[in-house]
Amino acid sequence: MRNLCICLALLYFHNIAPAIAEQVTGQLPNGIWVNAEYHAAEDHKPTILLIHPFQQTNRFSTIINLADSLADSGYGVLAPNLSLGISNRRQSMACEAIHMQGLMQDIEEASFWINWLAEKVDSRVIGMGHSTGALQILGYPNTDKLSSIILISLVAIGAEGAAKIDMDQLAQARQASDKGLPDSLGHFKFSYCQNYVSSRHAYLDTAEWDAEKVSRQLQSLKIKTDIILGDEDYRREQPWLVSIMNPDISLHLIKNANHFFSGIEEFDLHDKVLEILDSAE
Repeated sequence: MRNLCICLALLYFHNIAPAIAEQVTGQLPNGIWVNAEYHAAEDHKPTILLIHPFQQTNRFSTIINLADSLADSGYGVLAPNLSLGISNRRQSMACEAIHMQGLMQDIEEASFWINWLAEKVDSRVIGMGHSTGALQILGYPNTDKLSSIILISLVAIGAEGAAKIDMDQLAQARQASDKGLPDSLGHFKFSYCQNYVSSRHAYLDTAEWDAEKVSRQLQSLKIKTDIILGDEDYRREQPWLVSIMNPDISLHLIKNANHFFSGIEEFDLHDKVLEILDSAE
């Protein structure tokens, strides 16, 4: 019966006509073109910068369904495609593709879009990201431009979890860097990729975001921060979050939900996000 309810609910959800997004483009200082989908806010409601996870695009199911839900509720949404070093990228990136862009460059792209919104809208801007997209929001240095942030399925790069890496490979890459060896391509294990082809520099730049660094970043925040996790994700992969002591941070667990909020738990995610946003109005 539960499976039948899930199927019927998802069928209903995906047959609701979504709000029409405007396609926008911009050029980064390095010359790369980037694109995004933009929904204008209604009635001076906040606009949310919504960042997709590792390798994906703004059409990733968790992202596009959340964007539609927010837009249908009158919130503005800007959902960019991170370039990953590819001009005007609109498709997800294969593990075996050559990755030359680390997480710091992703954060710089998030900064580009926050600046774009600062010129476009008069209302508040809220940063929101899923999985590694949450890291790009967390790493944004000028939080005075954001009224609050919402981090969904927040990860830390390490030996366990959704952003799992091989610690022996990490040690070898660090040794090569310490010896001053020229940057080169390597084959790494990263998240669901068994053969993640990346420059050593980009790989090490991303790997810096381990539990210790993520914890320090969370402790230093001075704006309202909400972290939303599926309780399955939390129990298995993120016990380090228990130690975070910051009065501006609220942790929300969604029962039975996994990292991607698959199935009917997706509705619980949308309800929780809207509850957080509505309470701040």
